[in-house]
Amino acid sequence: MLNPLKHIDPFGTVILPLLLIFLKSSFLIGWAKPVPVNPALLRDPQRGMMLVSAAGPLTNIALALVAALPLRILLSSLPPWLLDLLVNWCIINIFLALFNLVPVPPLDGSKLVAYFLPPRMRAKYESITPYGLLVIIGLLFLGLMDKVILPLCHLIFSLLVEG
Repeated sequence: MLNPLKHIDPFGTVILPLLLIFLKSSFLIGWAKPVPVNPALLRDPQRGMMLVSAAGPLTNIALALVAALPLRILLSSLPPWLLDLLVNWCIINIFLALFNLVPVPPLDGSKLVAYFLPPRMRAKYESITPYGLLVIIGLLFLGLMDKVILPLCHLIFSLLVEG
């Protein structure tokens, strides 16, 4: 059963975002508990993990499409509150898909890349997993959002909504 409440991390989903909002931070960050997956239960564990990892970004893309469709068709006749809701829904889901496709563990993109690597390279690539969060923080500090993800996000949004 799909229960989003099971994914709430008390600190990452509630406390930290509220603290950042309360402190009027210039950025907002948070996270949820990962979906537990037992690769041993999959027929082909490597392929199965790749497909499981693709499910998150693909879901975000599908949700962005759901929001983009009424924006594309009814843009001029939408009430302002609904326009804002759909624009934010679309942009947030595009952003989440792109961010999760960054090929650094523990993000989904790392499992997609690992699937296509030869076994020896895969083992070396997966050995950075303990340092993945530090790598992500470093990439964010170096401008991953501003220079790569946000421009791509806006380009995809424009293509979806404006054609």
